[in-house]
Formats: sequence, C-alpha cells, structure tokens
Amino acid sequence: MFEIITKELKIKDDTYILKPLKGDSLPTLWGVLTKLGKEVDAEGKPKLDALDEDMMKKIYSLCLETFKKSYPSESPDKLEYFVSQNLWSIFPVVMELNTTKL
Repeated sequence: MFEIITKELKIKDDTYILKPLKGDSLPTLWGVLTKLGKEVDAEGKPKLDALDEDMMKKIYSLCLETFKKSYPSESPDKLEYFVSQNLWSIFPVVMELNTTKL
C-alpha cells in the first residue's frame, strides 16, 4: 500500500540499507541540491567553491540523519564517526534516495 523506497550502500564488504529522510529534512536537502546544481564545472560536478562550511554542515547533517533513521539502535557516537569517515560515499546515495520520484 505505502511503498517506502530504500537504497543499498556498499562500503568495503558491508552493505547498509538506507531509509529516506523525513519531511522536516527535505528543505535542507533541497537547499543543498539547489546550490550544488548552480555551481558545477564543465563535467557537471559540483565546484569545490560550493562546499563552504555551511554547506558541509548541511551535507553531514543530512547523511547523519539518514543513518540515525536507518539504524536507530546504533550508538549516536558510532554513527557520527562512521558518517564522518564515509561522507563522500554516503552523500550521493542520500541524494539519490531522496530525489527518486522528482
């Protein structure tokens, strides 16, 4: 009846099943996507200039929130360290997961 889309994220030999963000996080995600979409290079990749301190905090926050929703029984400290060390593997999956129906 209600389809909740999930995405697999593979890091090394482990597979993580990620759930989408809830509605209260979507304005932040939209802001990130809008800014990154405006500042792309010739190959369509975000320019590093777009990744200022505020943008990095938002990206980290979105990825951490995704893991907290996907793995609520894990220790918050463990999730924070994991997201920090794997941020650039996680973020593309978070974007794809939350924009699947656009």
